[in-house]
Amino acid sequence: MCTLYSVKQSRVLGAKMLLDRLQSVDTIAPILTQMDKLSQALISLAYYKFGKDKGTYTIPNTEPILRIKNYDCALLPSFTLPVSKSGQYNNIVGEIATYF
Repeated sequence: MCTLYSVKQSRVLGAKMLLDRLQSVDTIAPILTQMDKLSQALISLAYYKFGKDKGTYTIPNTEPILRIKNYDCALLPSFTLPVSKSGQYNNIVGEIATYF
């Protein structure tokens, strides 16, 4: 029986296999590495708990985003999304990750 979960799981496995193959291409590997590090840094920053006070915040030196320098292969995503109170962004095309 083919469930939605198994379809998603096979898509994830297929994507991982594709990334593994592309990682072995010398001209593509730096792009994938920089994109992965940038994505992980942005995710870390998104989950960072800032204080509740309004005003200017300082990003701590421990945040990976501060180590992103001289990236000439990865584009910085700069699309401004309107904040949804419901947390639902169904009309945005992108990558969805679920952490267990």
